[in-house]
Amino acid sequence: MWKIVFLCLYLVVSAVHLYGCAMHDQRIRNITKPLLMPALAAFYICSADPVNWLVVALIMTSFIGDVLLMIHGMKWFTSGGISFLLTHVLLIVLYIPHIRWSPVDLIIVVPYLILGFGVLRSGYIWMRRYLPKTIICMMTFYLGMNTLMNLFAALQAFSDGGMGSELILFGALLFLASDSILFLVRFDKKLPFYGKHFNVMLTYTLAKLLIVTGFILM
Repeated sequence: MWKIVFLCLYLVVSAVHLYGCAMHDQRIRNITKPLLMPALAAFYICSADPVNWLVVALIMTSFIGDVLLMIHGMKWFTSGGISFLLTHVLLIVLYIPHIRWSPVDLIIVVPYLILGFGVLRSGYIWMRRYLPKTIICMMTFYLGMNTLMNLFAALQAFSDGGMGSELILFGALLFLASDSILFLVRFDKKLPFYGKHFNVMLTYTLAKLLIVTGFILM
């Protein structure tokens, strides 16, 4: 029963938050954003058997990242990025035990190397127009870790083949999309979707729900 309650709570809070993003209502966004990850953590704890506390930890590092990114200023943006970087590290740690490391499965590395090169090169070319070199290096490293997390998610999905690992893979890809859009929204005010946090949060909320649901099913 409680898992349904907290799932509904997460979905409702996400919908209200997305409405606030679409309407550019900062008050709604500020109220709802800190509620997202606690609701998701409660849903996971009530649904998983057994509970893996590393999953709870990665949800809470995302919560800390959410709160830090709400505060204006580059130092807070960087601190939020570090918190989400820890989220990616925890995800990789969770994926590793489910990977077979067979030569057939490792073929998936090739397209992800291409994906990673494309993401990092595009990000670097764009960021060097707006940001100092130190910040560019930090953000490129962060996107690289997100891409690496996606690679491990793909290896897990190919090794495991279950519904849970496939949901996690889709969630990981959405996580990468969300982070990529976030950088554009934050720093390039000339783009047509500047300020459209709706795009960032839609991919983010779906990503986290798919990843957590995937761990419940595994």
